[in-house]
Amino acid sequence: MVKVTQTFYESDFAVITGDSQTEVLYITWSGPILLETAKAGLQEALKVIRFTKSEKLISDSSQVDNSWAASNAWIVNYWQPLAVKAGLRKVAFVTSPHLLTRLSMENLQSKLMRQRNTSTEYIQVFYSLEEAEIWMEETKDDR
Repeated sequence: MVKVTQTFYESDFAVITGDSQTEVLYITWSGPILLETAKAGLQEALKVIRFTKSEKLISDSSQVDNSWAASNAWIVNYWQPLAVKAGLRKVAFVTSPHLLTRLSMENLQSKLMRQRNTSTEYIQVFYSLEEAEIWMEETKDDR
């Protein structure tokens, strides 16, 4: 399948694109991510979720080389409830091989699942973009 992508947002630390065939939004992070850059990128992602009405997001931090655990509380308590209200239903996190980034993502997944009282059917951490895309495709009809 050929991807047909549209770029919605681009900065030094995040690029948000959408695939019109799979209806998946992608946020690709790069460099060190600080609390303020995480907030800025995710605020833009929220705008795109509202605009596109997309239910699926792949957050790719495979090019991030730091822990962004400081952002986790804000994501769980502020951003995630707004994203769910806007229609987001499935999130795949692609983490980097960097240990601190991986631990941050796994911690975020755990907190999000506790808050939503949900399972890994809706929120999952992957170690490659390809794995995340396969999971998103396999679970496309789940609600």
